[in-house]
Amino acid sequence: MKAIGIVGSPRKDGNTAYLMEKLLKVLEEKLETETIFLKDHEIKPCEGCHYCEEKGRCKIEDDMQKLYPKLEEADVIILASPSHMGGCYISS
Repeated sequence: MKAIGIVGSPRKDGNTAYLMEKLLKVLEEKLETETIFLKDHEIKPCEGCHYCEEKGRCKIEDDMQKLYPKLEEADVIILASPSHMGGCYISS
């Protein structure tokens, strides 16, 4: 079984990454684990075109194409993002 931790923080040494590291360390006793830092990937936003519903895959050629298989094989997906001024950070 596999657990993937997805970190949305732009800081790899920040609090969000630290907490994810601690959580995955506990899960390592029972599961294979992997951390994905979104800042390391070029990911474009969804266009709402519904292409994926018709063709079974996204038409946007970005780094999500590499991440989709990892997400599909994961038994556990943990999302972690910092809170800045009451909301999640989104880089552009």
